[in-house]
Amino acid sequence: MKKIIFILLITQFSTIFNMNAQCSANFNIISTGVGSYSFQNTSVTTPTANSFWNFSGMAYSNLTNPTYTFTSNGIYTISLQVSDTLPICVSAITKTLNVTGLPCSVISNFYSTQISALTIKFFNLTTPNTSNINYLWSFGDGGTSTSSVTPLSHVYPAPGNYTVTLIATEGTSSCTSTYTDIVTVSSCSVVSNFTYSIGNNGLVNFTNLSSSSTLTSVWQFGDGTSPSTSLNPVHQYTANGTYSVSLSVFDYSMGFPCKDSIMLPLTINNVTCNLIGATNYITSNNWVGSGGVTFNNSIATASASGFSYNWNFGNGGTSTLSNPTSSYTANGLYPITCTVINTSAPTCSTVLTTTINVWDAVCGISPSIAITNGANGAVSCSNTAITSTVNYNEWEVGDGTLALLGVGLAYNHTFNYNGNYFVKLRMIDSINFCSRSVIAPITITNVPTTGCSAKSYFITDKDLTTPFKWNIYPGYQSNVTAVDWSWGDGTNSTIMFPSHTYSNVGYYSICLTVTLSCGTTTSYCNTAFIYKSNSINNNNSFAPLTVSVLQQVTGLNENENLLANLFTHPNPSNGVFLINSSNNVEVNKIIVTNNIGQVVYFGEQQSKIDISHLNNGVYYATINTNKGNKVIKLLKN
Repeated sequence: MKKIIFILLITQFSTIFNMNAQCSANFNIISTGVGSYSFQNTSVTTPTANSFWNFSGMAYSNLTNPTYTFTSNGIYTISLQVSDTLPICVSAITKTLNVTGLPCSVISNFYSTQISALTIKFFNLTTPNTSNINYLWSFGDGGTSTSSVTPLSHVYPAPGNYTVTLIATEGTSSCTSTYTDIVTVSSCSVVSNFTYSIGNNGLVNFTNLSSSSTLTSVWQFGDGTSPSTSLNPVHQYTANGTYSVSLSVFDYSMGFPCKDSIMLPLTINNVTCNLIGATNYITSNNWVGSGGVTFNNSIATASASGFSYNWNFGNGGTSTLSNPTSSYTANGLYPITCTVINTSAPTCSTVLTTTINVWDAVCGISPSIAITNGANGAVSCSNTAITSTVNYNEWEVGDGTLALLGVGLAYNHTFNYNGNYFVKLRMIDSINFCSRSVIAPITITNVPTTGCSAKSYFITDKDLTTPFKWNIYPGYQSNVTAVDWSWGDGTNSTIMFPSHTYSNVGYYSICLTVTLSCGTTTSYCNTAFIYKSNSINNNNSFAPLTVSVLQQVTGLNENENLLANLFTHPNPSNGVFLINSSNNVEVNKIIVTNNIGQVVYFGEQQSKIDISHLNNGVYYATINTNKGNKVIKLLKN
């Protein structure tokens, strides 16, 4: 009978930690056959201690004395952790095991593909592809690699046929396998070239002289405009100057992309007027309050020359500002004219005209809240101002709860924590296409203490009584001891009811972090579009905007346009959100921002939003329509 001798190399190299002298992890390893081992737990532990084994990341066990069979030779790490909770007791130990004597099972293999000129990508198909396999690549041009990464790229010095060899070795044993293949490497013969002819007033015709007319072409005109993929494009330059024009051509006929590029200078000196034209401006009825409209011109020009503006708002008002504001006291259609004059030589002008529909200047509803406190944090909220044209009551509670109910229905809610909160009611008038809101305070004191759970939330609302002012209504639990307001512009406040001034209109991620007396901390963030909040004198259009955190004040009303039938679906989605609209709502532009206010998507006159290329998370879509703006929260998963 032949005896099989197994070499067992066991080395203890670390003890991670030992929190109590009652625990001391240890074990012995006993060979029970070729590749098979019994692991004997010799730890000093409490009677109720648990065991957790890790066999080099390939298998795990919580048995006291497990067994395990390895399928290939190599050096493996064996870890044991013993632990108990009463008393607290944790100890761990790791040893190495050199497994030998198993048959050689390594089979070396690979395949390759060319991804660009002279560049080959190799895919390692060796089996088994485990961590104890060592590799040696020989690429046939003198280059080698021991990388286990797959795929692996290699650049050859010249086209031709190369003999490539992959040797796979199992651990420290003599178990090896070799695979050899001949790889053909190709080069590219693409040559890019072009010429051009300059026409009148900056118009240029480009002619593609590249090596083949079937190539894919990408043109960059050097003036900041979008690239062109036309074979022989025609491009309009809007200002005199010298531009760097580039042409890149691609050939995919060889199974991989071959590319060549050329860049030539182009001098334009016959543009007669730097002001080529103008796009239409945006009217946003719900940005500034009752009947207010903010106008934003978007002049298409490649010059940094100065401009002057003459606005006529159709209501008797005028302005010479670039982005003015005007107030309307009656609903209706108003013709708008803006004359833009290029004040640099040579002088020229263009006229923008449009018609806006003001529908929120008159809205005859005024909401009022009645709140009844019940037991254990329960409250009942009702709207005491009933109007026949109101279809919905929208409730927002200061602990983060939202609800949309029909007229006459009471809203019942239960708070989970004692504290000072606000309740917001928005009445939606579907006849006059408008809405009004009111915010009321509420104090909760009768919720039984059930532990140490923190909740952070606040309501953001524009102030119609003071120009350039926004209000924040926080919900503070009764045991809040510290707060931190982050304003989204790099500044913060650590008092409970601060004020903050923004220098510019825009999106800001406002965050509130609260700390309770028991030590628990939590945060809530909301991306808010802070804009001018009242009808104001045009000369003050660039005044700073102030946000104030209020402490239980009542009676604040807001003016918003009715866009209740504008929504996205499905939401959440995998990144594609369809836009549903009715009541003659026409989508003009879509801007999507992330939680820190960065614009990540822009679209015009679309029926869907596609952010499938972005990371999963929460985004905010501002949808500009012919009846105002609406911000919708998007959840991509």
